[in-house]
Amino acid sequence: MKAKATHAMLKRISKSIEKDSDILWNFTKFLISKDGQTIQRFAPVAEPKDFEANIVAELAK
Repeated sequence: MKAKATHAMLKRISKSIEKDSDILWNFTKFLISKDGQTIQRFAPVAEPKDFEANIVAELAK
C-alpha cells in the first residue's frame, strides 16, 4: 500500500517517467548476482529487512 502511494506521488512530480518500469527515485534497490545480473528490483520504500531472505538465498548460490 505504501509502495503504491509513493509510486503515484513520484510519478506525478517526475518529468522523466514514461512507463511504469522506469526508475522513479534514486532509492530503488536492486539485488545483483555475483556475475552482475539483476535478480530482483525493490521499491524505494522497501526496507532491507523486507528482502533479507532474498539476499541470503543469493549469497548461498
